[in-house]
Amino acid sequence: MCGNISLVDNRILILALVAVLVFVPSIVGLQGEEYVEVEQIVDLPLEFVDGIDVSHWQGDIDWGQVYGSGKRFAFVKASEGISYIDPCFEQNMVNGRDAGMLMSAYHFARPLNNSAVDEARFFVSVIQNYLTEGYLRPALDLEVGEGQWDYLSQWVHDFMNTVRDETGIIPVIYVNSHYANNLDPSLTQYSLWVARWTYDTSILPDPGVWPSWDFWQWSDETECPGIDGYVDGDVYNGNIDGLRDSFEIGRAVYEVAYDRDVSYNYASKYWDEVCSDCYFWYDSYEYLPPGTIVKGRSGVDCAHFVSCCIGQPPDYAGGGLPVPSRVPPTYGEPGADRLCRWIVNNGYGSYKGSINELVKGDVVGYDWDGGGYIDHVALYLGNGYVAAHTSCVWNANWNMGATKTTFVHINA
Repeated sequence: MCGNISLVDNRILILALVAVLVFVPSIVGLQGEEYVEVEQIVDLPLEFVDGIDVSHWQGDIDWGQVYGSGKRFAFVKASEGISYIDPCFEQNMVNGRDAGMLMSAYHFARPLNNSAVDEARFFVSVIQNYLTEGYLRPALDLEVGEGQWDYLSQWVHDFMNTVRDETGIIPVIYVNSHYANNLDPSLTQYSLWVARWTYDTSILPDPGVWPSWDFWQWSDETECPGIDGYVDGDVYNGNIDGLRDSFEIGRAVYEVAYDRDVSYNYASKYWDEVCSDCYFWYDSYEYLPPGTIVKGRSGVDCAHFVSCCIGQPPDYAGGGLPVPSRVPPTYGEPGADRLCRWIVNNGYGSYKGSINELVKGDVVGYDWDGGGYIDHVALYLGNGYVAAHTSCVWNANWNMGATKTTFVHINA
């Protein structure tokens, strides 16, 4: 059984500011591949945030003592495969956060046993209460399937895309340096948590095909007050503000290249006709010839339309956000709730309290019955007016009679 903890006062974050000579010794991979011996001069200040990763193997944890020792974040095992839930997960997440820690949930992958989609959906079902403000983005732990690099790379993409589709959040990926050197370079779009036990944070890890790393598991034999026995030691590559700004859900903020005028112009051209990708949503998508008028046509095309307005649709310029194409060949996100969460959870926007805080090119979401789910979405045109598909309105009053309205400001 996992026990409770007591709170302690904050302690100063210990930062390592050093100029180091990095020597990475050669090691032998799981199938005999030998890493090249590398010597590298790093004449830059290193600034790390101290953390740990835990599971039920650590037993009862006094998270107050952990925080008091200078640790500031923790990855916590949540699930494995499609059925296992770590028995200490809930208490670790709650008690760690109560002690002041930044907490992230991770999933141990079984790619040789299950589909990525099934594992991702199971993971989301376990951690959904911890995908809110104040927690860190979740992580995928990949340690199984060595050698099947093409298969594993696609499996990771499928897992990440499923979690993103379900939550609007893209997880971090955990692999060791051997995996990092052999997986497909397309995976470098995901933030890297690399495992390389040098037992010395001045001997840096090899990030493989990634240009750098965000988190590093540098030891499996760290001693930490509040935990009996050894625990994995981790560091974040930066300071505490960088950690929170880049990885804390609901806080991550990016200044993006977003052209509000272009977004407005797209809406003015396509508000009553099929979007530039020539698809229109009802129960599924339907191809329509360019220029087809869709006003009066039954459908659920609002999120698709707004995705094109703010994103990078084909054949006609949108505002420029990298809105993913969740259901090819259509562009963008067909779900209104998911589109709003994608904007905010990935740092491209933030929720506001009223229409007065929005400007041209922002997004308004509508919950018709107050059930807590955004059913409809529109592009804000400024001066209290919106444009939307399905209803096919231009310069309509922003308050369209929904029980609850959500205001999303794009950070540009």
